[in-house]
Amino acid sequence: MRNYRGIPIGGKDFFVYGWYFERAGGSYIIPITDKYHTPASFVLTFVPVIPESVGQATGLKDKNGKESYDGDKLKDTLADVGIIHWEENVAGFYVKWGDGSDLPINTFVAVNKCEIFGNVHQPELMEKSK
Repeated sequence: MRNYRGIPIGGKDFFVYGWYFERAGGSYIIPITDKYHTPASFVLTFVPVIPESVGQATGLKDKNGKESYDGDKLKDTLADVGIIHWEENVAGFYVKWGDGSDLPINTFVAVNKCEIFGNVHQPELMEKSK
């Protein structure tokens, strides 16, 4: 099962990582880190997250070994910028590039040759990367 990430509602952490679920109109992530509970704990923590901030891991890593998620911003070797997104109609991750092209990951986009430099939820990272 791939991880998800989301921004906690009113939390101090920018992202929380773990398993995602929806219940009674709310969006939650069950963290899989020791920060929220110990591996031996029988009590799970349900962290409410902003639904629009939730993104699933693609299962791929960038050239620096950073795990990629839906909503991440990539920079390729030519300094072109793209955003990873889920395409429901083909059930796969794609990258929307600055030139307007929309290419599937694994087929035309080698994420391991790109660098993740931010995401759609952290515009301040874009400014720092320039």
